[in-house]
Amino acid sequence: MIYETHVRGYTKDKSSGVSAPGTFAGLKDKIPYLKDLGINAVELMPIFEFDEMESARVVDGVQLYNYWGYNTVSFLHRIPAMPSTRSTTTRETS
Repeated sequence: MIYETHVRGYTKDKSSGVSAPGTFAGLKDKIPYLKDLGINAVELMPIFEFDEMESARVVDGVQLYNYWGYNTVSFLHRIPAMPSTRSTTTRETS
């Protein structure tokens, strides 16, 4: 069974019970749950860098963004806001 999900959307709420909400690490925490449901493949909605401000607008006083990312800019760079760990800093090693 294939399950399609959005990394940030699936894990960002604290009710998801993951250690790193809104990240790939958070999605990884959900794998046992997905397996228990009989899911054997996960299709991720766009995970590549895109312009979240494209088509941005205010509706009923709420700022809306291009959350889903179907108008990608580059298929080679994942979204920095969805790191694989909670830390968004990087260190160079020599």
